[in-house]
Amino acid sequence: MWKVIEEREFWLEPPDQGQRPLPAILFRLWLLSDEQGPGKGPTRHETYSPSDEPFDRRWEIIYD
Repeated sequence: MWKVIEEREFWLEPPDQGQRPLPAILFRLWLLSDEQGPGKGPTRHETYSPSDEPFDRRWEIIYD
């Protein structure tokens, strides 16, 4: 199970000059594990913009 530990808004640079920057959200995710204590273990970054598929299509959201 992965836990979102950071959520940040930012602007993606457009692929072509002359286009506007795209708004995006960056999630930093931490892999929860019984074998590792808090603050230890792998993390990963996921970036989502309006042109990407929604976050909940790839991830199941569990509220605690």
